Order: sequence, then C-alpha cells, then structure tokens
Amino acid sequence: MRKKNGRSENPDIPLAAPDREGYAFDKIVILRLVLASVLFAVALTGKLSALLSMLLLVLAAATAGYDLVMTAITDVSAGRYFEAPLIIVFAAVVSFAIGFGSEGAALLILFRIGLLLIGYTKARTVSSAIDFIPPEQDDVVTHVTLLFSNEETGKTALEEKVTGIMGIADKVLIALAVIYAVVLPLISDFSYTVSIHRALTLLVIAAPISVLSSLRLCDIVGMGFTAGSGVVYNNSAAFDRTKSVDAAVFDKDGVFSDGRPRVVSVKSGLLQPDVFLKIAAHIAHNSDNPFLRAVAEEYKGEVMTEVIDDSSELPGCGSEIHIKGVSMCLGNRDMMALKGVRVPEEDLRGASTLYLSIADRYVGSITLGEGINPDSASIVADYRAAGVENCTLITGDGSEASAAFAQSLGVTEFYSQCTGEDKLTAVGQSRSKDGDSVLLFLYGGRMDSHSAADIDACMGAAGTNADIFLTQGGIREIPFAMSVSARSGVVEKENVAGTLLIKALIIALTLTGFCNLWFAVFLDLSAGLAAILNAIRVSMPPLFTFRRKD
Repeated sequence: MRKKNGRSENPDIPLAAPDREGYAFDKIVILRLVLASVLFAVALTGKLSALLSMLLLVLAAATAGYDLVMTAITDVSAGRYFEAPLIIVFAAVVSFAIGFGSEGAALLILFRIGLLLIGYTKARTVSSAIDFIPPEQDDVVTHVTLLFSNEETGKTALEEKVTGIMGIADKVLIALAVIYAVVLPLISDFSYTVSIHRALTLLVIAAPISVLSSLRLCDIVGMGFTAGSGVVYNNSAAFDRTKSVDAAVFDKDGVFSDGRPRVVSVKSGLLQPDVFLKIAAHIAHNSDNPFLRAVAEEYKGEVMTEVIDDSSELPGCGSEIHIKGVSMCLGNRDMMALKGVRVPEEDLRGASTLYLSIADRYVGSITLGEGINPDSASIVADYRAAGVENCTLITGDGSEASAAFAQSLGVTEFYSQCTGEDKLTAVGQSRSKDGDSVLLFLYGGRMDSHSAADIDACMGAAGTNADIFLTQGGIREIPFAMSVSARSGVVEKENVAGTLLIKALIIALTLTGFCNLWFAVFLDLSAGLAAILNAIRVSMPPLFTFRRKD
C-alpha cells in the first residue's frame, strides 16, 4: 500500500492503464468474490443451524476480504489509523461481534466488488482518453500513455485541498460515531447494539474513496482530449493552469513563420538578376548570417572560391570579398554606411533587404522574406477572444520590420532583434510587467531552459523543457485547451459536491435509522462510480465552443 500525503492508495484502483488495452480484471479476485457470494447466499437462504450459518458468513467475509485484513494490519503497524481498509475491516469485525454478521460479510463483499469496479472504470476512462488521439500519431500516443502512467498525473490543487479537508472530516465523523454509540442509549430507549450498529455505518462513510476516486481522471480526460487536437502536455500542472492564461508571448520564428529566410526578389538597374545573384552568392557563400546564407542557397550554380582573394564578415551587418583587388559587399543598411556607399532613397527597405556594392558603388538589392502563416492575425484574435488580453511579440527582425509585423497582428508590444538568450530575457521582462497574470510563452525550436513564463509551449517535439508541445495546427488550439482545462475544473467540483451530498444523505439516513452497513457502502461506492463516469463529460465537444469578439 503506497502512501501519498499521509493517505495510502489502494493498489486495486489504478490511476492509469499502461496502454490502449485498458484494465484486465484479476481473475483470482473475481473467483473469490463469486465464491464469497455463494457462501453468503447459502448462509442466508439455507436451512442451516445458527452456528453453521455464522461459520459460512465468516468464511464468505474472509474469502472476499482477507487481503483487506492484511492491508489493515500493515496500516496499523505503519501508524495509519484512518485508512479505508482498516475502517471497513474494523466495522465488519464489530458487526459480527454485536450479532450483525450478515451485514459484516455483506460489507466486505460489496466493498471488494466496489474496488474492482472502480479500478476497471477508472482504467477504461484513461484508455478512452488515449483513444482521442489518432492512432497514426504513434509518438503522441506513446508520450501520453507514459504521462498517464505517472502516479502524479492529474493531481490538482483541488485534490490537495479536498484531501486535507477529508482528513479532518474523517476524524470528526469517527469521533461523532463514538459519541453517538455511547450517548444514544443514555438519552433514549435504544440499546447499545443499535447505537453501535449505527455508529459503524458512520465509520464506513468516513472512508474517502468515493470523493477522491474521480479527481485526477478529469484532467487525464482533458489532456487526452487536447492531445487529439494537437496540444500535448508534458505535465498535468500546466494543464490545470491553462484555464487561467491571460497573457501570451509569441516568438515569431517557428510560431508565425518557419524562421527560414528566402530570396523574394532581386532589384538592379545595372545587372541581370542571374548575374546579380551569382555575385551575391560568392560574397555570401562562407557567411554565418542567416540572410546571407539564404542568398547562397538560392544560387544553384558553382561558387568559384579560387577567384576570391579574401573574405571578411562584419557580424550583424554583412560580408565583403575581394576579387582581383575589387571590393564587393553584401549587407544591410549599416554595412553600406560603413563602406560609404549611398543607397538611393527609393531603394531603402526594412531589415529583410540586403544591398550589393561593387567597388564602393551601389549596384542593387535583394529582398528576403520568411514563410509566414497567413492566419497569424486570426490566431492572435482567437487568443484574445478566449481571454488572453495581453499579447507580446518577440522576433529577430529589425525594429521597423518587427513593428510592421506586430501591427499586422494587432499587437502593441514587441521585442526586436532577439537571439535565443534575448528571447528568454524578453519573456522575463513580460513576466515582470504582467505581474499576477498567468503567462504563456509560445516558441519554435529548442530552448536550453524553461522561461520565466508560467507555461512554455513549443512548436513540435523539440522543446524538452516545454510544458506543452504543439503538433500540426496545435497553435490554433490553445484557446480550445483553455476551454477544456476550465471544463475539467468545473467537472471536478461537480464530482466533489455530488459525492459529498451522497455522504451527507447517508449520514442523515443512518442517524434516523433508515440505513445499514451494506446499503451505506453500496450508496457510497455507487457515488464514486458515478463520479468516475461523469469525468468523461470533460470531453463533450458541444461544451467547448467560443465566439470571437467582433
């Protein structure tokens, strides 16, 4: 029996199935329960002596619940006196002692059947969550299956709070049961047998299994559902926080663009485009600048390095070569200014334009661009409609190009000319500005560490430090994931409220004499099963529609 937060977890209630096959019933347990049920039925219906009937009831109870007895002994030796197996075994033993042997046996049989059904229902729910993912996405299926196998997956702040409250409530209810058993005969005509019998029913209700059984499943169903739409979580804490996201930082590279510059056009009044590109490629062939590398890649001919006397690069500006003593430069506006080359006003463009000079004379320009997602603006609009009011852009472009792109997105705040480390710094600055906001950082490529944001989301599976990786089209589905996360929280609260309401009803029936042991455990475990089945409602598509603001 494992112990979590001071409370042991029953091994017969698995959190997750290891694969799509789901949960297999333990045949030995089923045979035990069948045998116990037969013995129980014979003891009640057979024309047997009282002694033989009692022996059959004891045998039925032992057959169904001997493992519960062993677990209870382990809990006592470990100092865990308020665990469900110990409470159930204690109630069953005392029931036999006060003459309610049939109820004691029924209690153990029904409780064991309930554990079996809860374990099966939970595992089938987890398997259904995995089934939301298209089977052809093998990597995602494997990732999510492993995630669901983690014992901590699905654990939320609500569960921690409920576990703490239930720990206190259990002790209060047990104390109430003891007081009730002692006081009732003193103030009424009821015997101690009746008062102890009712007190045992209160003890049974103190077991918290029904309340806690479904809580983690809500997030598991939600994460499986979002994974099928391209939003794949690396941890459940990020899923739980997603519903509260109200600020986002977008890295242009890999999110709105593919981050790969390519030649869009060549402009020259002196050279033919193919000759212009050939010269430009010879200048750029050995450069580390991504814009110059794009020029070199665009040229499909052979670069004759033997004709190049020497080459040099000015980081962030451009490159220069000499052929037979003639200077040839390819770079941005700053490069031309350093070389004293005047670029005509009408040819001046943004940071994505390179200029070519030969012998310190301006020859023409090359305009480069990236593959931009045509839906970029509508994606940002969808985020705003979902409640993400504060949107920030990070880009490696110059300030003018960054401002223009930010304006096209409807974003007012942006950081330009950012490298990898600069991007993390920019996220940290946004974190400071947004204060108590829940900040989401969306980026492409790989980051060496987690950013200062609450949630990091990476395009593709490259972001090992990310909380989320987004598969094809996943960038558009974050607002949907926010809705699913919020829905999961609502269903969790519904399940807690529903199971607690059933417990309150059982307590009221017990105190007034209308509920016995087996009926109490039947109602309580039925409430737990209903809560588990209700968890699948997290995935009901009609509940996840949102309208874009006009």
